Amino acid sequence: MSNILEISGVTKTFGSHVAVDNLSLAVPEGSIYGFIGPNGSGKTTTIRMIMNILYPDNGSIRIFGAQQTGSNIGRIGYLPEERGRENV
Repeated sequence: MSNILEISGVTKTFGSHVAVDNLSLAVPEGSIYGFIGPNGSGKTTTIRMIMNILYPDNGSIRIFGAQQTGSNIGRIGYLPEERGRENV
């Protein structure tokens, strides 16, 4: 069985703030994963890097066995929390 998603040594910083620090994760085909954790733990930043909205400072992301590029994004569904909410 192959991995659908492979994150290897990914780091993302915003100025001096380290949002994601050396994250590695493999998601096997046919499995379901979720991210849980407190605010500021890097969940949204990681998802945005998977979706090519943000780019990692270091490391690599592979989806469907290929280096992450815009061409694979059409095969992934993503609905950010901010989408569809009214501005108050």
